[in-house]
Amino acid sequence: MATTTVTKENHLAVRIDGFDDFLTRLTGTGITYYDWVNTPNTIGHHPAGFRQIYIQDPNGYWVEINDHAQN
Repeated sequence: MATTTVTKENHLAVRIDGFDDFLTRLTGTGITYYDWVNTPNTIGHHPAGFRQIYIQDPNGYWVEINDHAQN
């Protein structure tokens, strides 16, 4: 049976309003988030200028949460 290798390069990205409020709730629940280079509880900055964090679901898949503005 083939296995799937889970890496951050293959992730789901979600843009949200209220990024700061989301981080407060996330921190309050004790869920660790990461920047792109896996620094715990650190907000990353995409080269396009928006903030982003990464969390893992229970199966280890990465989810990016960002505040990228709609154009």
